[in-house]
Amino acid sequence: NKKLFYKIMYSEGKWKKESLIDVEILSFAIYIDENEQIHLVYSNTKGELRYCTIKENEWLGKTIYKIENNNFEINNIKIKMIDNEMNIFYLLVENDGSDHGILMHCRWSGKKIKFSNIQDIIVIPSLKDHYSVHVNNDYQIDLFFITDEGDEVSLNYHSFENYIWSPRKRLYGIQGKDIGFEVLIDKDDFHILNKSKENEMYFLDYVFLDSTGQIEETRVCESKKNLEY
Repeated sequence: NKKLFYKIMYSEGKWKKESLIDVEILSFAIYIDENEQIHLVYSNTKGELRYCTIKENEWLGKTIYKIENNNFEINNIKIKMIDNEMNIFYLLVENDGSDHGILMHCRWSGKKIKFSNIQDIIVIPSLKDHYSVHVNNDYQIDLFFITDEGDEVSLNYHSFENYIWSPRKRLYGIQGKDIGFEVLIDKDDFHILNKSKENEMYFLDYVFLDSTGQIEETRVCESKKNLEY
């Protein structure tokens, strides 16, 4: 029903009564810092990107940004903190039923806000999560995203270093439908799991990308039953 609630479960297993944060919510993400402070970012049907935190058991919020174009909605929000700056990622999706989306990056210091248009993509209706974001020890951001190319779906890569987004790099294509992916980064190597479905068969594939760009692919599993991971 697009209502966002909050409640606490105490150590003895008892729940506190839930409290309403806001209504008409489309997407939200939470970040908890080293002081266990909760940071909440969410979007609503009015085209607003809002920030909330809880102090003395009360939610305090403000609007970070409001979309000027009513044809778009903010979805698929993620948060990363770098040097006390909140990096907010989200997908702008046209709400007229088209498949056009824009991957966005918002850097917010608490006072100033800066936006980057990372990439236009073709949205896949059945896919809930179109991208994955990772921050390494040098504060470089690695972003992987999926877009529909008609005959197949492609997995692509961007990096953000020295406040600049690199050009898009297409990694490989994935055939079929019911697609999902997970990424693990080990130093300069990428480990990726792909889930897909073709002709009533479900597949789980492992893809290894080393620092030189070489790709190795291994089929982990194939089944007539749906795979969840």
